[in-house]
Amino acid sequence: LCIAKVVFQLHPSFTKPVRELIEPPFEVTERGWGEFEAQIRIVWKDASEKATIVNHGIKLYPPAGNGAPNNVSNTKDPVLSETYDEVIFTDPQEAFGQQLLLV
Repeated sequence: LCIAKVVFQLHPSFTKPVRELIEPPFEVTERGWGEFEAQIRIVWKDASEKATIVNHGIKLYPPAGNGAPNNVSNTKDPVLSETYDEVIFTDPQEAFGQQLLLV
């Protein structure tokens, strides 16, 4: 794997808004209510590559139209809200590019 660590910057209302993960799976599970933008910083094992920053929208409430009103904040069911983010490397170092091709 090419990733050294992933740092998640959540909304400051969370008890621990900065989460640093150094091994897969690089994911955060949390409880809450609302909508905010999280910053995700991917640090690569190849120190010559700059960290990649992704801003990712988070929605911690059920989508409209599921039969429940939008303002219900006590849902016990997990909320699944997925979006696709893509990281494009325009000019990676040769060795790093080879590592990426192996993943």
